[in-house]
Amino acid sequence: MVAITRRKDGRYVAKVTIDGRRHCVYGRSEAEVRSKLEELERQLLLGQPPVPGRLTVAQWLEAWYEAERSRWRPRTAHDYRKLLDTLILPAIGRVRLSAMSPMRWQRFFDSFTGRTASLVFSVVRRAGVCATRWRWLPENPTQLVVPPHHRPRRVELPDRDALARLAEHCRTSPDPGAPLVLFVLCTGLRLGEVAALRWSDIDWDAGLVRVQRAGQWVGGRWTETPPKTAAGRRSIVLGELAVEALRRQHEQVTRWRDQAGPAWGDDLVFPRWPSGQPLTPKYASVVLGRLCRAANIARLHFHLLRHAHASLALAGGASVADVSARLGHSTPHVTLAVYSHALGGSRTVAVTVERALSR
Repeated sequence: MVAITRRKDGRYVAKVTIDGRRHCVYGRSEAEVRSKLEELERQLLLGQPPVPGRLTVAQWLEAWYEAERSRWRPRTAHDYRKLLDTLILPAIGRVRLSAMSPMRWQRFFDSFTGRTASLVFSVVRRAGVCATRWRWLPENPTQLVVPPHHRPRRVELPDRDALARLAEHCRTSPDPGAPLVLFVLCTGLRLGEVAALRWSDIDWDAGLVRVQRAGQWVGGRWTETPPKTAAGRRSIVLGELAVEALRRQHEQVTRWRDQAGPAWGDDLVFPRWPSGQPLTPKYASVVLGRLCRAANIARLHFHLLRHAHASLALAGGASVADVSARLGHSTPHVTLAVYSHALGGSRTVAVTVERALSR
């Protein structure tokens, strides 16, 4: 029977040696100490080492990061590291994990706003899953607070005339970036997908492009990974404009390679000129801004080309399932959540209902 004694500060303590290691268990009552002793014995039987009472938030999050990062995509690991180093650890890293009460967690999350609040909350939630699995915490801290509420701004698309002017300008412009912009507008590919595209992914006879990988610059290094989901690995049917853009790009890249050497561009469909390296977000943004000015339309963000492609397809009558498959969304529900505004408005619903009620 383990002896439980009362300290001068009023707390109770039990000291026990198990497998040659001494453990001290503290509590505000004898019953609490006995409960903690039972939990300690259970953890040791399961081969789970007990967590020191002085464990800090930083020690917990660093242990979680090291244990999980091999399962993440490079960009995810990079973004989580940045959130930890710049926002989370400087604020609460030195605090003992046991001292983070629900109210303190709430104040911490409430200190952020907008998308930043959602990102910080997401990191702590994922780390909390590991903490409860490891028995470092009895429950996930994010379950004890009111989560931040962030509603992304609705994507405001340019009108169809502006998009048509941009497409027409790209068809005739000598700008080296014109085929890239026209191709993305016609296919809806993500920047990472089009940046990693190779000529071997193009099936000219079938008029298809096979999306098999995505690339990104992480910490100054180019990395390529499989698509994020199984739906991301897909084949996309090309229309006449997309094929036209690819043929122009092929002629252009062949000319560039003849000037720079056979290894230039490493078989990339859309390399940067003149380096031959994969696209960067900044390069793509500069190219699109230049073409928007030349087409006399308002400047667009590059990812807006993907939104425009999806919205035009849905507004034109394409099914949600078909658009979802083309975009590489994991489920049509994702497509609906992002592009519901393109599925017709209340007038469409009203006309449909009244037509059904008419005799």
